[in-house]
Amino acid sequence: MKSPATKLQQTGRTGLLVCGSLVLLLVLLLLVPAHATSFTVQPIRAELSANQQVFAMRVRNTSSSDVSIQLDIKQWQQINGHEQYTDTDELLAVPPIFTVAANQTQTIRVGLRRAPDPELELSYRLYLRELPPADDTSNGVKMALNIGVPVFVEPATGSATHQLEWQTRLNNQGRQVISVVNRGNGHAQITRLQASSSGQDFSRSLNDYVLPGSSRTWVLPSDFAVSDSSALQLRARVNGNQQSRTVQLD
Repeated sequence: MKSPATKLQQTGRTGLLVCGSLVLLLVLLLLVPAHATSFTVQPIRAELSANQQVFAMRVRNTSSSDVSIQLDIKQWQQINGHEQYTDTDELLAVPPIFTVAANQTQTIRVGLRRAPDPELELSYRLYLRELPPADDTSNGVKMALNIGVPVFVEPATGSATHQLEWQTRLNNQGRQVISVVNRGNGHAQITRLQASSSGQDFSRSLNDYVLPGSSRTWVLPSDFAVSDSSALQLRARVNGNQQSRTVQLD
């Protein structure tokens, strides 16, 4: 039978081995070269219509080496609160693959290949994916950029507008939930959400889209609660404009 001192010594050796392994792993990661390029896209959103069926965007390589980029377009839907992206040929982006030299700019164009919907705004995502260099034989860590740019197509008649309906309720865990439904025919981009009730305050920066006919929910911290007799004061920045609502607990 091993004495307590022997067990303590073995435990100490095990701890030293684990710590030593972690330190060695960290050193190895630091020694592995990381290969990263960087590019920016302007503007960060495209809007098409029957009168403007082509949109130009600029891609700038801000790194010190060439970068190759592939374009990919997806139809964008929100179903049961989940983002869904599917292949589509309703838009065309050119050039589909291109290389931007260091500190240079490339212009790309996005064109509409279908008629706008008579009443509803259409939504897509244009992805710009960095491709690995063809002659890269290094074993370093490679960090590739993948930027998704929203593309919206205005309806053929009228304008695209959002119409938001806000609600608040308790979920099965007793947490306060804020939900919003977009009853309009255009998207809503929510970049900030604030809630207050009975001296409690909640604030969060967001970049959430609610497409026409779709909904989105946010769960508040566990210590934020609204009583049956209290109202929830909501403030949201939607498409760049501030909105305020008073919502009763459902």
